[in-house]
Amino acid sequence: MKSMRKTWISAALAPALALQAGPLWAQQRTPTTVVACSGTFAKDSSHLKLAMFFDSKNITFTDVEASEGTKVPASVLFPNDPKRRLEVWWSNITPVRIFI
Repeated sequence: MKSMRKTWISAALAPALALQAGPLWAQQRTPTTVVACSGTFAKDSSHLKLAMFFDSKNITFTDVEASEGTKVPASVLFPNDPKRRLEVWWSNITPVRIFI
C-alpha cells in the first residue's frame, strides 16, 4: 500500500512541478540580439566596413553552412566566440581582397 501511495503522490505532483519548471526555463534562455539594417549593417555595408568597425582581427571571410549541405560566402564576426558569432550573408558579393 505504501508504494502505491508514493506512486500516486509522484504522479499528482509531476504536473505541478512541470508548471514550476516552465517559467524557470524561460528565465534562463539566452537573450536575443537584434541587428538592425542600418549603420554598420546598412544596405551599402561591406566586409571592409565591418572590418574597420569591429577590427580586422575579429572578422573573417569564409564559406558557411547553408541549407541542405550547401555553402555560402559570408563575413563572420567573432568566429572563435560562439556567444558573439554573427554570420553576415551578402546578397551582392564583390570580391574581397586582403592585403597583408
